[in-house]
Amino acid sequence: MTILAISVNSPEEARRMLAAGADEAVLAVRGCCFSALSEQDPQQLQELPAFSVLMNRLFFPAEIEQVRKTLAILKEMPGLRYIYFSDPAVVMLAAACGLQEKLIYRPETLLTSQADARWWQARGIHGVSVSPLLTAQEVKSILPAAKCELTMHGYLMMTVSRRPLLSAWADYRHRDLDMKEKKFLLQEEKRQERMPVYESEAGTMIFTDFIQESFGYINEFAAADRFYIDGTFLEEDMMADTLQVYRQIMAGADAETAADAYMKRWEGLAFSTGYYGQKTIR
Repeated sequence: MTILAISVNSPEEARRMLAAGADEAVLAVRGCCFSALSEQDPQQLQELPAFSVLMNRLFFPAEIEQVRKTLAILKEMPGLRYIYFSDPAVVMLAAACGLQEKLIYRPETLLTSQADARWWQARGIHGVSVSPLLTAQEVKSILPAAKCELTMHGYLMMTVSRRPLLSAWADYRHRDLDMKEKKFLLQEEKRQERMPVYESEAGTMIFTDFIQESFGYINEFAAADRFYIDGTFLEEDMMADTLQVYRQIMAGADAETAADAYMKRWEGLAFSTGYYGQKTIR
């Protein structure tokens, strides 16, 4: 049975999404993630029954001791399922405290081949998260190589910069931006679409101008170990509805019928099957 996980912004939201049909809630650990709108102190996760954590940024040498302490805290939590990472140092630190088998390699858009997946699986970790910027055929070719997670739904991260681009723009334009605002929109000069952009202490993240949806691909991707819904920028009601529709299709409901009803409920938002039908190199 494929696991259905969803990223959330708080322990309270995690509990609601678990009740709505998620097998796991995924939360960002404070100081360890670059891709989440809200980060949690590890102790805040103590009472959650089924959760995974994002520790998927690169760490400087001076931060390694804090990563080690965070892993030690997480190890004592019975609800912990998996730890997402991208820095190879985390493998060594997790192995030292017996958490290596709970690791999922998630470098956002970088895992793109069987060779990548096979190499990381051989490191003794649980599995890998496949780039969502691939064709459906490319995704299916990777699935036999490792225990794979697929990002099925949500805004997709397109690029990350260590630079504080929003702050720099505000300074240049003499604008006063409230960085507590979680969603700004970036529009290119020659395009009408607007891409969500977010800045944190770790840098600036730019996302797709569409919401990825994979309702029609569930059967094709049935060999995947995990399906991931990215809740970044999604309203909570929509997150719960999305979980329920994927659950229905995974249980045998007609994907096209369920997807049509879903699109009508959320009319006005831009949905897309993304790169599933597009060649990576054109």
